[in-house]
Amino acid sequence: MLPMLYHSFYHEDVDWIGAQCRAGVERLPRGILLYSGVFVPALQPDELVQAVRASLAGGARGVSLFAAGSMTEAHWSASAGVSREA
Repeated sequence: MLPMLYHSFYHEDVDWIGAQCRAGVERLPRGILLYSGVFVPALQPDELVQAVRASLAGGARGVSLFAAGSMTEAHWSASAGVSREA
């Protein structure tokens, strides 16, 4: 499952992304994975890191970037070290 968790469309903060991941994972049948879709143009590089971490903490298996072409060097640099363990 790949929900588009575009927090800015709902006037929510980045923490909303993690809450939506948790809610989605709880609703999914066992064995169905959730990947968080985040809207890069609405995120500063540090917020992207926060969104990825919130997604993973909320149970997302990973994150999909929309649109990847919106990633700046600063976005790539900031998010380079983010992982499930971070």
